[in-house]
Amino acid sequence: MTRRVVAAAKKPAKPAKPAKPKARVSAGKRFAFAGGFDCCPAGLDDTMLVKMVEAAGGTATTDIDVTLDYLVVGNRRGEKKIARVNEVKRLVDKGADIMIIDEGKFLTLTRVKTSTDGTGELDFPTFISQLYACGDRGKVGRALDMLRKDRFQLYANVLPAQLVGVVRSQSGSGSVYASWLTQDGHYGCSQPDLEDCMGLQGSTCKHLMVLVVGLARTNQITMAQALAWMRAAKDESPRKNTTLCAETLIQYKGAQAGEVDWRPTETIPEDFYAF
Repeated sequence: MTRRVVAAAKKPAKPAKPAKPKARVSAGKRFAFAGGFDCCPAGLDDTMLVKMVEAAGGTATTDIDVTLDYLVVGNRRGEKKIARVNEVKRLVDKGADIMIIDEGKFLTLTRVKTSTDGTGELDFPTFISQLYACGDRGKVGRALDMLRKDRFQLYANVLPAQLVGVVRSQSGSGSVYASWLTQDGHYGCSQPDLEDCMGLQGSTCKHLMVLVVGLARTNQITMAQALAWMRAAKDESPRKNTTLCAETLIQYKGAQAGEVDWRPTETIPEDFYAF
């Protein structure tokens, strides 16, 4: 007698559950700080670090206790830096679940990726958060410090594939720099004698950072465009473009003398404290 084998009916596959969006690593976490920070040369008083934590969904505190999730240790010296680190270590030895992280890890944890201002454009905190990944953190911090401390008149020419502008020195000497950046990541910065800016040192300098951040904040370029160009520059070395810089500095002198109609973009410190 031949046996009949009846195949079992296959159960219909269950529809795949939609993937849940990943929560931000820092959401709901408590952060305290110790030391001084390259990314925030002005210190904690200007609240930039606090706002970075809040933008990423966390809470900043000055208290060192068992409710803390992270102690962020800055790269610079600071009041009670060692004492605060040692206090957290004692709590950890007693069983507290607190991580001691450096400045780089903090910037990664609090990096906001998708926030917009309601128009589809990146909002400023998100822009700054991502900018720290595009260049030297100390130079970004110093550029923001400059923009918070003083008004700047940025004389800039913005073209589809290139921007160039004149940025005043922070030293108060009256000296200016011609800084430029292209969409494919080429960049440079020259002094009035057309020698390279001493701040380049293999990466974009604070004068170029001031120019890019200032133009983005005042909507002369989009923040997405600024980030794309800065990302392209990340792995590039500075270059010379003496013709471009000489022409820009001559145009600037003509504008200062009233001979050339070149109107600057003005920044105000309050726009950068708002971050």
